[in-house]
Amino acid sequence: MPSRTQSDPLGLFSGMSVLARVSGNGQAVTGYGVGVTSIGHSLTASHAPVFVALTSRPHYWQAAVYTQFNGTSWSNDGPSDTFQADPNNESAILPLVSNPFSGNLMTETLRTTIVDASSKPLTTLFYPGAPTKFSVKTVVHPRSQRFIADGVGVYHVLSLVGDYEKSALINTSFAAPPSLTEDLQRPRSLSPEVTRLARRITRNARGPWQAAQDIKRYLDRHYRYSYQVTPSHGNVVNHFLFKDRQGYCDQFSTAFIMMMRSIHVPARWVVGYAPGTWDKSRHGYLVRAIDAHSWAEIWIKGQGWVPFDPTPGFHFPINILSNNGTAPISTPAGEIAPPAHTAKPNKLRTTTPPEIRHPGSVGNAQRHPAGSPGSARPFPKRWVILVTLVTLVGLTLLWRIRRIRSAPLSARLWRQMKKAGQRKLGVRWHQAPSPRQWGQEWVRFFPDDAPTIWPMVQLMEAAFYRATPLDVHESERLQSLWQDLQNHRRRGA
Repeated sequence: MPSRTQSDPLGLFSGMSVLARVSGNGQAVTGYGVGVTSIGHSLTASHAPVFVALTSRPHYWQAAVYTQFNGTSWSNDGPSDTFQADPNNESAILPLVSNPFSGNLMTETLRTTIVDASSKPLTTLFYPGAPTKFSVKTVVHPRSQRFIADGVGVYHVLSLVGDYEKSALINTSFAAPPSLTEDLQRPRSLSPEVTRLARRITRNARGPWQAAQDIKRYLDRHYRYSYQVTPSHGNVVNHFLFKDRQGYCDQFSTAFIMMMRSIHVPARWVVGYAPGTWDKSRHGYLVRAIDAHSWAEIWIKGQGWVPFDPTPGFHFPINILSNNGTAPISTPAGEIAPPAHTAKPNKLRTTTPPEIRHPGSVGNAQRHPAGSPGSARPFPKRWVILVTLVTLVGLTLLWRIRRIRSAPLSARLWRQMKKAGQRKLGVRWHQAPSPRQWGQEWVRFFPDDAPTIWPMVQLMEAAFYRATPLDVHESERLQSLWQDLQNHRRRGA
């Protein structure tokens, strides 16, 4: 368990993510490996397991950082000095690479165990935050922040994770950056239209954090998440923003970084894996090849390098502390399908169905002499069966109605959301979708709904995967967003 200096973190994300690697036959498939720095090609999904992360909550699993973009691929210029880190000689106080935090930013110490789940031992060591110590010997590449081992089946890592104050992120204005010229680099092939677009999107932003949010909202609304992209034959960002208008995390994160750099905010490219999905049997987060992902880090004065994920449907789970010292909504990744509502239904009072009289019964106007066939006529069996079935159906309906009405608001809205998805999108999922999968499909058909969809998804994830239920304000917010979406669709928007 991590030792914390403040309240629980904000975790907002996970679902499907994509980073490309080149397989043995030259085909680009999802996963981290050879070819991850080249972007701009279509992908084939791989669901092969990679590792299991044993941790108290989900994190992004970093593998490397890159600063130089030439229009089609990422790299790191300059010397690649390396050194070996021995767990027996490390004090586990300072990060093994350059400290990403600045100012008086508070941090927590996180302990994570990574267990190999692939067919080969792990050679790249994945980590959250800024690692201070690995349990195995590793070769450290400071510039790319890569950690390479001989091949291990399990290792432990201690990391520092920042606790960012919400007010500090929002209120920090644009400031002259330090000597981070490599994190402001843009290729000559980048169209001037990229800078004009970035300035137009962020014209009302007061600082880098608001500018990042503005660009993310713009990408959510106007671009589609897809594995399939057309060949660019030039600068991938130009092609993505002004021609293809669809792509996966590589295109979204790279375009975001180029736009942030265009408004003089240092930004860099990070690759690794999204958190994966909770696996009850393994007691951890199972990370598969399809969870390979890329995101960004932006430099904010007084905070340092702050992770930020611009890909639609993803929100980096950084610890954001609100003004009163408590964290906002925590929505860690969980199972693919939300857990079923486990509350026991209330017991229903049942009454014996009223007596059904037939012509031979007492009180009927027609009487039969004693001993006559009419007085002893048996009750037809088919009517007994029919009455029993009707009674059972009625009781079942009453039980279902009572259960639906007593279920949490999030469970009731989730049923409505799935029905709306099937009705409006024509989607037939092979298995029950997660809220994030539902949101990705909805935004793919209705990109203008993204500003409403993603807050709904985050609240639904909080309801399903968070230890504490939604409070009154969160429930009201969820219901209001759902009503707004319905009104929007009814107006034919």
